[in-house]
Amino acid sequence: MGKGFYFSPLFMLVFGLACKGPSSESSRRLVPSAAISFEQAFGVVSRSCFPCHNPQTLPEVIRRTRRLTDEEVGGEERLRLLAELENLYVSLKAGVPLNFVGKREIHAQFESMPGELYTMLEHGVMSPPWAPELMKAIGWPEALYQPLTPEKRVTLMLYAKPFSEKYLR
Repeated sequence: MGKGFYFSPLFMLVFGLACKGPSSESSRRLVPSAAISFEQAFGVVSRSCFPCHNPQTLPEVIRRTRRLTDEEVGGEERLRLLAELENLYVSLKAGVPLNFVGKREIHAQFESMPGELYTMLEHGVMSPPWAPELMKAIGWPEALYQPLTPEKRVTLMLYAKPFSEKYLR
């Protein structure tokens, strides 16, 4: 049996909220139902992504993860998570995308990675499901980290959509 397409409930919610206009392919225009400002997107990214996608804060996340005595965090092996964080740090130092240091870099990421951020958010790749449990386990301050809720994910997707539209089918 061939593989079919699966659209997640989140995708359907965003698609339903973000699409308007006639259904013909040539005249359809996808636009957010409510404009999402860069400040709104930055607020979500800075609270939900900065601990791990920032070369200035990730070393502290790694140090705290090393000090954990639990062998499992959020249903994952602590050592596997530690290796993933360390690999992310190497990538960030090499300039790989999803390296958020400030507002300018975040905006540049949305512009330079058309479709990629949107797709990663739609597929639930970011943030990883274990991130909230790890942040709790290492005692990361709530003021500096808030889990990426479905509502916040939709906010980022609506902001990313105009950058990504021509790459989405």
